[in-house]
Amino acid sequence: MIIFHYISGDNFDLPVSKTFFQMVSSPDKKTLYAIGGYSSGSGYRKEIYKSDCSGAIGTCRWIKSNTELKYGRESFVAMSIPNSLADQICN
Repeated sequence: MIIFHYISGDNFDLPVSKTFFQMVSSPDKKTLYAIGGYSSGSGYRKEIYKSDCSGAIGTCRWIKSNTELKYGRESFVAMSIPNSLADQICN
């Protein structure tokens, strides 16, 4: 079953304007990531934003990650994989 939940409001709006980005949840389903995308004027985006909710849904905000894509991109597929698989691929 897939459940979509629309979150709106000043605290949870992305700090940058972009379209065609991907959102992926962490394996424990406690964090949401907004990856890449496109914005007019800036082009393809490399940054990754991480949701941070310290309590109630009204406290949620986006934090820019120190990690970013090597190349900015839009309209791509993103998925989470276990650390063990990432270690095998990257090492």
